[in-house]
Amino acid sequence: MKIIGITGPSGSGKSLLTTRLASMGYPVIDADEVYHSLLVPPSKCLDALREVFGNDIFSPDGTMDRVALAKIVFSDKEKLALLNGTVLPIVLDTIEDMIRELEIQGKDRVILDAPTLIESGFYKKCHTVISVLCPKEIRVKRIVLRDGISAQKAWERINAQKDDSFYREHSHIVITSDKEAEEFLSQHGTIFKTPSGYVQQVPQVSIAMQKMSRTVRGSRAAVVGYGRIGKMLAHLLARIGAEVTVAARNCGQ
Repeated sequence: MKIIGITGPSGSGKSLLTTRLASMGYPVIDADEVYHSLLVPPSKCLDALREVFGNDIFSPDGTMDRVALAKIVFSDKEKLALLNGTVLPIVLDTIEDMIRELEIQGKDRVILDAPTLIESGFYKKCHTVISVLCPKEIRVKRIVLRDGISAQKAWERINAQKDDSFYREHSHIVITSDKEAEEFLSQHGTIFKTPSGYVQQVPQVSIAMQKMSRTVRGSRAAVVGYGRIGKMLAHLLARIGAEVTVAARNCGQ
């Protein structure tokens, strides 16, 4: 089973990419959805959160008050780390069970959308790690529209998260999502081969290359482009069954 991990900070646009891949037929595991499914009482995850954060983050009916918890953790890096350390082991155990079930079903690859993919250490189990990054100003606008919070609260959330350099250091591929949704998807949503083997039309893309294994051999990826960077990109994407057209003028030789 090849696990393709997609990560990035809040508001970066990673969910847009995973939604497009799901529409192409890829099995997708959304770590946030897994987490939310574990918050339905009675729950081992809720018990752990109550022990760490107390009763103030719970409603009278026993459900967790997500707004109350967000106020605590998204403006405090230490509290955010405490939250992750509490829930991630439970979430990751569930994700591993889901991956094993997909293997039983005969699937040979899965997309894992996980905002804390790297912090949890699960990235080490991924065949390829893709980070989606975006300028902070654009992320603030997206978060305000998505979550209905103030710009100040959005900035507090962003400042409590890891810098872009953290993601770059731990990724094979970095995609910058600084466009409108449709333009972003038209650039990056079709770089993967579909599970049925049909390759959708591949646009020219510019992807920042990061660390790449030197043991990759026998790549069959087709490259329309030039130069060393294009060849490196083709070899890397071949690992996840992708084909790509490289715009050499944007990649830097």
